[in-house]
Amino acid sequence: MMNKKLKYMIAITIVVGSISQITAQSSEFLDINNVKAKVNANNYLFNDPSSSSAGYEYPINSGKNTIYSLNLMLLGQDVNGQLKGNLPKFVNSSDLHAGPIMNPSEYATSAQVWDRVWKIDCSTIQTFKNWHQAGIDDAVNGTTTQATNFPGYVIPSSILDWPAHGDISKGQNWHIAPFFDKDQDGFYDPTSGDYPLIKGDQAIFFVYNDERKTLLAPKVGTEVRVMVYAFGNTLDSALENTIFVNYEIINRSSYTLSDVHVALDVDFDIGGPMDDYVGSDVERASFYAFNGDGFDADENGILGYGNNLAAQSVVVLNGPWLDSDGTDSPYTINMQDAIDSNGYVYDYCNLGFGDGIVDNERSSLDNFINYGVTGVQGAPNTALDYYNYSRGLWKDGSPMVYGGNGHTSGGGIVPAKYAYTGVSDPWTWGTQGVATNPLNWSEINEGNVPGDRKGIGSMGPFTMQPGAVNRIDIALVSAIDYAGGGNQAPLSIMNERIDSVRSYFCNGLISNCASGVFSTSIASETSNEKSMVIAPNPFINNFSLSYKSETNSATLSIYNLVGEKIMSQNITQEKTNIDLSNQPNGIYLITIIDGVNMVTKKIIKQ
Repeated sequence: MMNKKLKYMIAITIVVGSISQITAQSSEFLDINNVKAKVNANNYLFNDPSSSSAGYEYPINSGKNTIYSLNLMLLGQDVNGQLKGNLPKFVNSSDLHAGPIMNPSEYATSAQVWDRVWKIDCSTIQTFKNWHQAGIDDAVNGTTTQATNFPGYVIPSSILDWPAHGDISKGQNWHIAPFFDKDQDGFYDPTSGDYPLIKGDQAIFFVYNDERKTLLAPKVGTEVRVMVYAFGNTLDSALENTIFVNYEIINRSSYTLSDVHVALDVDFDIGGPMDDYVGSDVERASFYAFNGDGFDADENGILGYGNNLAAQSVVVLNGPWLDSDGTDSPYTINMQDAIDSNGYVYDYCNLGFGDGIVDNERSSLDNFINYGVTGVQGAPNTALDYYNYSRGLWKDGSPMVYGGNGHTSGGGIVPAKYAYTGVSDPWTWGTQGVATNPLNWSEINEGNVPGDRKGIGSMGPFTMQPGAVNRIDIALVSAIDYAGGGNQAPLSIMNERIDSVRSYFCNGLISNCASGVFSTSIASETSNEKSMVIAPNPFINNFSLSYKSETNSATLSIYNLVGEKIMSQNITQEKTNIDLSNQPNGIYLITIIDGVNMVTKKIIKQ
């Protein structure tokens, strides 16, 4: 007889599929604070493809924008040295596709269900929680609080429709979007009190992949889950003028990629798009654009900022895991020590350098390069162009150099990791300890003509194993100077906000929608990705599971591909031997619930 949870799983899959085809949106606006940002399901962030216009309105309802588009990309090499890529999504390309990776035969019929975004507010979740708890209290106390306080309440579609699970019969992963599992049974069921877990006060979630045919490079086989979120009504100017993006990148291929770089390709348009400058701040792990002259005029119907000039930054808060080297790589201001010991010279609270923990280091902003339209410093056209830019190389393969226009043709000779750093790199990390002259490299000091500016900020290199999961967090921080202080004045405001945002992030931005602590801080993510080890996998009859519980009350469950729980037990020690000799060969899902954290991995019996 089919159990209740399996019935619910099938029913909700059918309902979600039909609702999605009728009412789902392939784009939504994040609009809870001073930014109105358009989020598209295909990774083409902050752009309106239907009108080919910018979609990062700042301030909200002003009609002015600071970003035309932002795209995540990933490139690396397989064991044969072949370049593979998860490349940017542009209007006329088809490298990326909505939804999780699934069986190839299912894309034609199932992908349309996933060609959408899911938007939800914290207030919606909180109301649902209060309603559900009132029902529980009524059942215990014999009261009618739920009916009295929530007359006519219906669970909203944003909760019912939350994409917590994929369809495992179609080769999709079981766990997709994060949720609070009230009864800890591994199934998303709002009627039992389960609800979406989001970051911030408003969030938009979507998932995409590069599994099908690509235009510029062989596919990587990655599934990327994205949550774009913001905080509202905080009375804090830093949070009110910031949008956050969390990327979860999963290697669902069977091969290892080396020399991997994850990069953000950003087309800045600060109001009128043809009069901007760019720069990077090494100490703050950010790259940015600002108005290049003293008045930002309207251009061809695109509103400029006038005398109240603006600046827009992209800040890397967390980069990918760095490769293990068996040590706690140091945080040190001794450049040679940092180079020799895989260390870092700038003290970011959440990157893991010099914290006494072995092999928990993460990358930060490792390169920033800007590009124009044509020539060796022009727009990337091939996978190799993108790969070069993500490694700080020009299209001709030469390294970016400090000074001039960043190319050796402009007179520079010292290789540099970051373009137009100003005075933001006192320890010369960007030139690997080589002293530079002039000390203040900027577009202003070079006398560049302002114009349309695009750039690629990247993280890496690192190795990506099959099944590896990397979570990346960025913040987009905006500022306007209303005091008429000139085109550099908004940079000071922006940098103050960046410092506040990083401090909040380091200390954990806690959403009041979460039960317990659901934080952007690194602690919970480290446990999810690093502490569950299964060996061997695939296995024949038995395998060893290593897991260090944070609560001493972790529960292990194993499911087969039809959703039946075949095993459940408490974890009382760090290493547990699991015997599945009585089960048929095939794929299983193993889930550990440890407090509010849930870790899931695929295991294969052969």
